[in-house]
Amino acid sequence: MARFRFSLESVLSYRRFREEQELRRLAEGYRRERRAEAQLAAWRGELARRQEEAGGSGADLGERLHTAVYLEFLAGRVRRQREELEGLRREVRELEGCAARASQERRALERLRDHRREQWQYEEGRCSQREADEMVLLRYGGSRWEEGGEEY
Repeated sequence: MARFRFSLESVLSYRRFREEQELRRLAEGYRRERRAEAQLAAWRGELARRQEEAGGSGADLGERLHTAVYLEFLAGRVRRQREELEGLRREVRELEGCAARASQERRALERLRDHRREQWQYEEGRCSQREADEMVLLRYGGSRWEEGGEEY
């Protein structure tokens, strides 16, 4: 009995590789997103602490001015970090789409391979049945012929 061979096996292998590659890129995107979220939380915490300290202090004008400049700097950092996080979230959504498409392409090729395997198994079964039928005909059909029986 011959062995099943899928003619597009190399393409399927490439699609598996591509899917794994897309999943690695997606995992890296998730890691970068988590780091950006943690950094944003840190900057927001720093800003809140400094605002609280500034509200309760009776410092002189120079120190208040210095604190106001630093608070503005922190607010800018929070704004930029939020923008960066939004960009990373868009990127992660794009990476999720790429990973989903790669997975879909691989699954489609696997379904094709499975369908072709089923066809091959059906054809192999038919060939085996045909061979068995021929053996029966040769064995029993030939003995009837020799005995003067009727031909089938």
